[in-house]
Amino acid sequence: MNAPTEPWPLCRLLLSHAARATAEQLVVGEALEELSATRLREARAALPDLRVDDETFLAYLAARLPAHEPLKALAAVQAADLLLACACARGDADAIAEAEHRLLPRIARTLRRAASNQDGVEDLTQLLRVKLFVREAERPPRISEYSGRGPLVSWLSATATRLAIDLKRTDKASVSLDDGLAESLPLGGDGAEVRLVRGQAQQELQQALRTALAELSARDRTLLRFQHVDQLSFDQIGAFYRVHKSTVCRWLAAAREQVLRRSQALLSERLNLNPSELHSLMRVAHSQLNLSVITCLREATDLDATPQPKP
Repeated sequence: MNAPTEPWPLCRLLLSHAARATAEQLVVGEALEELSATRLREARAALPDLRVDDETFLAYLAARLPAHEPLKALAAVQAADLLLACACARGDADAIAEAEHRLLPRIARTLRRAASNQDGVEDLTQLLRVKLFVREAERPPRISEYSGRGPLVSWLSATATRLAIDLKRTDKASVSLDDGLAESLPLGGDGAEVRLVRGQAQQELQQALRTALAELSARDRTLLRFQHVDQLSFDQIGAFYRVHKSTVCRWLAAAREQVLRRSQALLSERLNLNPSELHSLMRVAHSQLNLSVITCLREATDLDATPQPKP
């Protein structure tokens, strides 16, 4: 004989995952059960294809209910938006694609206001994607911070604005990619090489690097920014592009080599240097990128035996 089923299963599930202070404000009963069922129906009706079971979603919702007036918050929660955020936070590729399709076009005006030009819009959009959907070490994707209070598109717009402000305030990087990348890699070298790049030669080298960076493809610029400015790991970058980290290493090595080759060509055109002086100047240019290139290539070599997805 089967054991009798406990009444109010949804609200019991909700309370079991809510914070203690929140659960103390809620009462198991018909009202909470019906409200929980209503939120589930709303979410499923809006997004029937998302692969998140009822228990997972209710647990996710419960963890985000406030201790103050949680029943009122449950009644007002944006259930469909929270279900989408839940699936994205779990790394569901279809959910992330759905979120980008639904939401990014709706915050295009915010991104244009925050960036200085179209390249800046693209760079900020890429960085926003990483912050929203990619786990950083032990920190969950930022979209997990959305609690369902208010539309997801409004929360996303505010997040994009704060991200742009943070980039400008720290001066670690601007939404304009090229200066941030060039300045993030300080000049190195010693002795005659340092003396050589002082004055006009140093200025020309910085300008050549900026020009070379600006001429990279959007993907290559973003890769370099992710590593040098945003300090993302190979794993994090690979998760964003859905490729193995050894592929990321090869992409980065090729991008840096292209920057150096183009910088050398520009310096050869602009400066009246003999071959020996140009070689010395390029050694300084290499010193700006060399350590990252060596690290990247070493990892790529170590991973040669690992099956890799196509770039």
